[in-house]
Amino acid sequence: MMGAELEMWLFDSHGRARNMADEVIKGFNKEVVPNLSPEDRNILGDLHHEFDQSSVEVGCRPSSSLAMVGRSLVTTLTCLNGYVRRFGLRALPYGVRLDGKPLIVDKPRYKMQNRIFGFWFREMLLPLAGFHAHDDLSSDPKAAGDQFRVVNALRPVIIAFNACTPIFNGRMTRHTSARTHYYKLTYEEHGLSRNGCLLDLDQIRDIGDFRKISNQAYCDIMARINAKGIKNWEPYFDAINSIWGGVREGRFGTVESRISDSNPRLELLMASLALYKGIGNHVTGRRNRHRVITHDEKCFYSVGRDLAVPDFKTLRDLEYKALTSLYPRGGYNGVHPDCLALCATALKFGKEGLDWKERHFLKPYDHLVLGDTETLSVDVARKAQEDNLLRDRDLTFVPDGAKRLRLYLYNDVYLPSLRWAQEEFNVDPDLVS
Repeated sequence: MMGAELEMWLFDSHGRARNMADEVIKGFNKEVVPNLSPEDRNILGDLHHEFDQSSVEVGCRPSSSLAMVGRSLVTTLTCLNGYVRRFGLRALPYGVRLDGKPLIVDKPRYKMQNRIFGFWFREMLLPLAGFHAHDDLSSDPKAAGDQFRVVNALRPVIIAFNACTPIFNGRMTRHTSARTHYYKLTYEEHGLSRNGCLLDLDQIRDIGDFRKISNQAYCDIMARINAKGIKNWEPYFDAINSIWGGVREGRFGTVESRISDSNPRLELLMASLALYKGIGNHVTGRRNRHRVITHDEKCFYSVGRDLAVPDFKTLRDLEYKALTSLYPRGGYNGVHPDCLALCATALKFGKEGLDWKERHFLKPYDHLVLGDTETLSVDVARKAQEDNLLRDRDLTFVPDGAKRLRLYLYNDVYLPSLRWAQEEFNVDPDLVS
């Protein structure tokens, strides 16, 4: 079974961020859900609060079928898109909030995190949004351990393909995914080393070994909390949810990948689900299960019944290149040449692990490997510069630059992709008028 969560920003028709999550969520559950047909209500996902009042999170119904996961996600997005229009709002999946304006944070868990981690958590981590993919953990402890290893090994691939955030807090950066970079920076330099960054899983052999890593992260958090003398933190932290970013064990028995930028191109999000499922099937299959081993090559390959993935040192190098392929280098389509072997071989194994009816979901990634299309990060960087949304002096937004870029991402990127998804999954675009 697979599932997904997509974090989204709320803004008005002028591109201004609006703190209306409460009204949207309450109204959605009261006015939209009861008025859907039983068929649509049965596949509708959930709408939840996220970290601040200008964002919401969409969840979908889990399923063993990618088509059903996609249909649930798109049905929920379609209903949300129609409903927020009643407030004069737009809802956009995108990896950063763009403008760096203050956030209104009232969710108890995040208020507690603010107290623990301070400035860097509030200013650098909260303005970020992601796409989370879930896959059920295998009941075989060794297969479950291998699930974490392959998802961890896919980190540079997903960053390279889904990167869409070259701008963060009002300034152009040299990163294709500024969201991932600042996620890492928040913890590596100002928090906890195991959170937000690539994990060293070379030596884990089963689920128990991974849980030891999670427990150590939990011990690090407890030490920080105790050092500050903070009370009543227990409801918000445990060994399950003490790792942010990368890969962690979900609360309901899943492998949870939190690598991807929240991306307005839904076809890329479906491609990432397909890749996780296809690769995952190699290590959980009952008849042809592959055991995961590591090597120092920049690719995936099979050795008999073993699936070889790059070791931690190699993955760390590839992750850095996947993050920095936009600047200072130019001329690429956004996927760093050194990452192409890993991306291409990941696609090969992903296709082999999928049913033939599901392989078409990987086509957007095929085009990126071939160089036929560009990543959204390249498109956003070009749009910002060609439309003079940034000052030449320091590459910060001109007045209203962030608002104009939000409207472009919504009208010219997200809405066409949503229409594609509605046709692909046979979802009525007028579910909520």
